[in-house]
Amino acid sequence: MQEDNILQSYIHLCDIIDNKTSYNDSLAELTSWIKNHFRVSAVCLFRKKNLRNGERSLFLETCSDSTLTEKLEKNSHLSSILYKTAEKFPSYTDIKRNTGTGTRVAEAATSINTNRELSDYLSSLTGRTVSTYFFPVTIGKENTIGALLFINDNPVEPTIEEEFFLKVLSLKIQSMFLAEAPFEDKHLAVFLKVAEDFELPVYAMDVKGRFSYLSPAFLSLLGFSNKIEFSAYGSVFVSSEERKKELNTILKNGNVRNYRLALKTKEGKTVTVHESAFLKNNMIICHVYNITEFVIQANELSESLEMQQFLNDRIFDTISLLQKTQVTAIKTLARLAEYRDQETGDHLQRIREYCKILSVEVFRRHPYSFKISQGYSNDMYLSSMLHDIGKVGVPDSILLKPGKLDSAEWTIMKNHTLWGWAILSEADKELGEQSFLTLAAIIALHHHERYDGTGYPKALKGENIPLSARIAAIADVYDALTSKRTYKDAWTHEKTIEELKKQRGKQFDPVLVDIFLDIEQQFFKIRNNFPD
Repeated sequence: MQEDNILQSYIHLCDIIDNKTSYNDSLAELTSWIKNHFRVSAVCLFRKKNLRNGERSLFLETCSDSTLTEKLEKNSHLSSILYKTAEKFPSYTDIKRNTGTGTRVAEAATSINTNRELSDYLSSLTGRTVSTYFFPVTIGKENTIGALLFINDNPVEPTIEEEFFLKVLSLKIQSMFLAEAPFEDKHLAVFLKVAEDFELPVYAMDVKGRFSYLSPAFLSLLGFSNKIEFSAYGSVFVSSEERKKELNTILKNGNVRNYRLALKTKEGKTVTVHESAFLKNNMIICHVYNITEFVIQANELSESLEMQQFLNDRIFDTISLLQKTQVTAIKTLARLAEYRDQETGDHLQRIREYCKILSVEVFRRHPYSFKISQGYSNDMYLSSMLHDIGKVGVPDSILLKPGKLDSAEWTIMKNHTLWGWAILSEADKELGEQSFLTLAAIIALHHHERYDGTGYPKALKGENIPLSARIAAIADVYDALTSKRTYKDAWTHEKTIEELKKQRGKQFDPVLVDIFLDIEQQFFKIRNNFPD
């Protein structure tokens, strides 16, 4: 998980939990979500029975595995071990390697960053080899009120990012525990004393909204030194309407959970909080949880996404226009050579279609060995049309000669690859960066190279020939053989396939020929869709 994913996952989970109607439903949803997210066998949540006393035990609150519940609940020995472990270690991973069954599992258990007592006990308790990960929930200065226990059949440790997520999540669990705990307290004064000792931001008020208690942590959150300074400031609630809605909800239901409000600090800054409150003896007790940093990050993310969407829309419109212009320009350039060579019909359209389907299939089968991206086929679709642009430099007497070329004429004809490279690479330089012309220049230069090294103009061999040129070579030859020329009739699709098979490993890349043979019917369809 990256930090923005951590934030989004946390907000998503909070929304799910807060929509539950009861505390127990919220706990069940929490453990189920964690179990699925961290891909573990079971998730157990423990807590102190009563936050106000000094008990040093953690008891099972909920467990995602019903078969473990009976073993873990009301287990005073485990409760004591959990609390002692939580006090000594903020978090630990306990890895067990199985060398037998029963007590031998416990004897052979090894641990990382934990005490042996808990690892041995959990091994013997479950009766099987497990890996456990323990994460305490604390408030104030290392006051443990609960813990998450992960149980898995494989020794898997959470990543650094997942551990950070658990630290953030522990604040949510803390808030859930505290929102539920006050209903167990018989004396509000005791609860307020606990809140003060634990340095929790808490306040109390009557049903008319008049403050009667402000914890030091709550005053500090808003930048006030004491209650007198707070009272002299005026209302700290940014929206009086939202505040009224919250009070009405509390008076109607007797409590409220994670109600979002904006508060003003002494310096006039805004602090966003979640408030969990309950009504007792005509007094409202409210615990405040500061979520300002999460809100800032969420707002920045939202604004960034909105701006990005706006920019993407504008960029898309611009790119669409440029692409239309680009394709038109490419076709115009390519036809300069095509018209002089007396090519007929949709030769260029066929070439680009052949190159695209072959490129798509290459990527699907060998994306890493051929080192191409998913967008490569689109680049080939554009660039391949310019493969013969260099023919604009070949004299008509040679280009249009119906008979066989002599040695001198053939030398000039072969230069069309060099001229095509020169034309396109010069244009590419003027753009100042790599573009579709970069690939087009490479294809123009090398599409007459042969896999066995007997081609031109560089006599490159094997994979030294650029992949784009090897693909274009198959497309160009297939189209040339299946097309009628002044010096020959069009070959059938079947005869052309046989010729390509013969040239496998000689003129053409054998891997590409094999791929071509698997999709040759697609070539045949394109040939029929764009006839001469």
